[in-house]
Amino acid sequence: MPHQQKIVYGKLVRDRIPEIITADGQIPRVRVLDEPDLLPALIAKLHEEAEEVATAEPNARLRELADVREVLAALTIASGFTEVQVEEAAASKRAERGGVHPTPLARRGTHPRRVKLGCPSLRRTSADGSR
Repeated sequence: MPHQQKIVYGKLVRDRIPEIITADGQIPRVRVLDEPDLLPALIAKLHEEAEEVATAEPNARLRELADVREVLAALTIASGFTEVQVEEAAASKRAERGGVHPTPLARRGTHPRRVKLGCPSLRRTSADGSR
């Protein structure tokens, strides 16, 4: 009898993973999470996917960002919100506090004239364009 490899995920997986495991001739053992277990599992998955974005090679980053988006969509629904509500909240926060593309690095509330940023394009520029 051939040795079968047992893979234990112990984490959220995409909903087609059991189907893929079955197509590979293996028997998936899964459980659908109850509501109290779902949010913590989604948050853990978001951390996992964010770490994968952080460590991805540039050519793999798009797929990792897609994974983050997928988890955020599930987390939005599980939290009782809609995508529209999240977009509206993001727009409101952007109007109030600004966006993050690109954003300067904040350093503990130091006076803007004393902030030294590593990237010359992010350094403070005066109204006349001088530094």
